[in-house]
Amino acid sequence: MFNSTQIMARASGIALLASCVAYGCGGSDSVDGGSGAAGGAGGAGGEDSGVEPGVSGAPGGAGGGEATDCTKRGPIKEDTTWKPLRACPDGFEVPFAVEVTGSGTVLTIDPGTKLKFEADAGLEIRGSAALVAVGTEADPILFTGWQEFEGSWDGIVFYSSALSNEISHAIVEYAGAPDGASGNIAVSSDPPGRVKLSSSTLRFGARFGLTVLDGGELSEFSDNTITDNAEGAIRVGVTAVDQLAGTGNTLESNGADNVVRIETSILHPLVTDATWPNLTPAVYRVTDPGGDAGADIFVKAQLTIEAGAILEFAGGSGIDVADGTSGLSAIGTAAKPIIFRGVDGSGWKGIGFCESNWSGNALEAVEIHNAKGPPDAWSYCGTGASAVLKPGLLVGHNFSANASQLRIKNITFAGPNNADADIGVKAPSSLTQEGTNAGTGAADALVIEAF
Repeated sequence: MFNSTQIMARASGIALLASCVAYGCGGSDSVDGGSGAAGGAGGAGGEDSGVEPGVSGAPGGAGGGEATDCTKRGPIKEDTTWKPLRACPDGFEVPFAVEVTGSGTVLTIDPGTKLKFEADAGLEIRGSAALVAVGTEADPILFTGWQEFEGSWDGIVFYSSALSNEISHAIVEYAGAPDGASGNIAVSSDPPGRVKLSSSTLRFGARFGLTVLDGGELSEFSDNTITDNAEGAIRVGVTAVDQLAGTGNTLESNGADNVVRIETSILHPLVTDATWPNLTPAVYRVTDPGGDAGADIFVKAQLTIEAGAILEFAGGSGIDVADGTSGLSAIGTAAKPIIFRGVDGSGWKGIGFCESNWSGNALEAVEIHNAKGPPDAWSYCGTGASAVLKPGLLVGHNFSANASQLRIKNITFAGPNNADADIGVKAPSSLTQEGTNAGTGAADALVIEAF
């Protein structure tokens, strides 16, 4: 028999056990880092409590235990950590857009955290604030839509150039709402954003897996998988293409021919030496910033293209290599030729070496398909009275002091929609031939026009 005092104590113990089951009693293995079972009445929690600002802690006796609110909200203006909670085994709902802002503010997302965004919700990192979302191989971080369909939420956008911005061992999926970011992850140009991206999967986007605009920066890009995104693998500004040169990346099974869309314009010439990596099976596609029309790549530095790369051009697009020591080196191999072609076999401008006297200018083991010359000929390369000539490859200049030079070896021109000539050379610009070069003339001979 128990007396009344014992009965009350036993009932209190049962209630405490139930509270521990529901909320966690703290202690050394507490997920949220709260205090032990004897830790008072509980409170508002803090950065490590698993409780959002403004959300009260667990009831008295639980002592700083887990929150029961499985919702994440913003704005975030002070250092905050989001982490898994036992009370939220399916993750957290994010009903509205969350901005991380404030000077030096850091949002840290711990391994195993699951975030499910509602329509019109996303994550925006602004100013000098930062996102550090570093999971592990065993416990990746999940950014997904509350409803699992393409474009069900906005995505993650970096308007911040903080050096600590990082996403690693994460899955980002189902983003790309019409009014949201054009990629599951997007790096802004204005203001410029920056992020280190590694060991992550970007998939099932309504648009692109990744967007990096001119002025944005990928401080690392390695061991990522970009797959099953509707409009292509990556949308990238022409000045940011070289940032895709990390190792271990896989770009496959994306819609729109698995393209990496290079957006270019006269407003964004390539003015810094760069190497564009081979991303096959993904294909580079050169367009204007809208993605629908052609635009020239203006090379005013030294551009190297890796063996095996495939570049295709929307109608009206071309490559203009200018400004003295600027140049283009595209050296493939028999096993990995570099291919320049029009979209779906359509005609495109071609390649013009205009006042480019760099000794490294070379096209080797290169295929040039359906280059028909620009509609206005190569007048901006100083073709003068011979402006009616529309070669697919021009070696020219405006003034003799700026004569261009080019070495070709084992290159092939092919149709359809070819230009008036395969190659046009304006003296004293010079063309050096090595190996076996084939063109569109009789017996596959090159058609070279000197003028």
